Amino acid sequence: MTHEHESVFSHAVQIGNAITEKKTLDVLLQANEANLYESITDCGAGGLSSAIGEMGADLGAEVDLDKVPLKYVGLNYTEIWISEAQERMVIAVKPENLEAIQKVFDAEDVESTVVGTFTDTKQLIMRYQGTLVCELDMDFLHDGVPKYSRQGVWNTPSLTEPTPDTKSDYTEDLAEILGSYNVASKEWVIRQYDHEVQGG
Repeated sequence: MTHEHESVFSHAVQIGNAITEKKTLDVLLQANEANLYESITDCGAGGLSSAIGEMGADLGAEVDLDKVPLKYVGLNYTEIWISEAQERMVIAVKPENLEAIQKVFDAEDVESTVVGTFTDTKQLIMRYQGTLVCELDMDFLHDGVPKYSRQGVWNTPSLTEPTPDTKSDYTEDLAEILGSYNVASKEWVIRQYDHEVQGG
């Protein structure tokens, strides 16, 4: 990898925001100490689909995708539902605790939004711009796809112990190793982050 990969492939990977992640963690700890939420999970791989899907597996859920804050404009409802967001969490809050927990988030300038409710219908219901875009049984969502059992065959490779070359001077080899991105000093990027991210 080179410095160019930062911009070339930035669209392919969800880029986390360490400052937002830290603030989110802090307010969640405060809310937890005050017993303001019942359960929590992250929006890592799979985004809301895995977070809400897992939390509502035995219950059901209704989700209004219009209410989901977007990091990027122009996402359709499928992209909103499955997009990974490293600094985003889903929490289950009782209605009587909603006002109190929102005050905790607001006090630390951390965005919080009600995007739906957990139900007792065993159904996943999603709406987008007033249109029903998903009505799916939770049992089917988690167990409806057949599970395949495949046979694997392992052929043991024939390996021999390598014999390394020996020489009297390894200066060039050492310089090549120390110049590798995997080994070389990371001070330049650490200093850039420490001194520039949210710097005054």
